Amino acid sequence: MPYSFTANITPTNATGPISYTWSPMPSTGQGTATATASFTTPGQNTIMVEASAGDVVVSDTLTIDINRTTIGATGGTLTVLNADGEVLFSLDVPAGALDEETVIEFTELPTPTETLPEDFSFAGRAFTLDASQQGELLASLT
Repeated sequence: MPYSFTANITPTNATGPISYTWSPMPSTGQGTATATASFTTPGQNTIMVEASAGDVVVSDTLTIDINRTTIGATGGTLTVLNADGEVLFSLDVPAGALDEETVIEFTELPTPTETLPEDFSFAGRAFTLDASQQGELLASLT
């Protein structure tokens, strides 16, 4: 599943030009402030961005935790644990609900990726939940 990342530089009036280097190499956006990367390995994955303008270089890293399982026609469960081993999220798919193998992926994010409606507040957990078959994204919940 692709994940989008944006580097925000402060102050916003920093003297340019600013060059950006992402590591590992993103699928799109190398050299720009916005990059898209896909991680093939479940578990903790880290991306780093370095921004430079003249002699000034700053960098930051972000680690995301990807939980992924494949569920077939016989059903199955994706269970996500927090750092203390407590169940954070569990998705049960009953037998017969799927007609072919489906990859279910839960990724906890540090902050919401969408602007929250005016009457909503952030409860401390942001995530994406994706389902794909044969490499094609079927549904995504953020």
